[in-house]
Amino acid sequence: MRQRGFAQEAVERALLRVGELELQSDEHFAFAYVRSRAARGYGPLRIAQELAQRGVEKQVCLQALAQGELDWFEAARRECQKRFGDLLTEREVQAKAWRFLQYRGFDAEQTKYALKI
Repeated sequence: MRQRGFAQEAVERALLRVGELELQSDEHFAFAYVRSRAARGYGPLRIAQELAQRGVEKQVCLQALAQGELDWFEAARRECQKRFGDLLTEREVQAKAWRFLQYRGFDAEQTKYALKI
């Protein structure tokens, strides 16, 4: 708003009002962001890093990641299956799948579960 020429007082009043009406909260943003990124196949480590980059507090981030509806182990398995199918019997493909899941933000235990190691 300041970039558009609004006075500092007007900006502060608007932000206060938005906060009072709970139209913007880090908690709501974090929960929605986690659901959105998880639906696109990203894991908890990557999502946590992205939330931190966006200024969300660590505690809020942890609460959002701990949503009961998300099973990160199954999410890792689904992503692995979607990307590599039944090729996981080959060592070279397993190594690629490991790197892929790590890049997507799944931890070692979730990756092991997905690869059935």
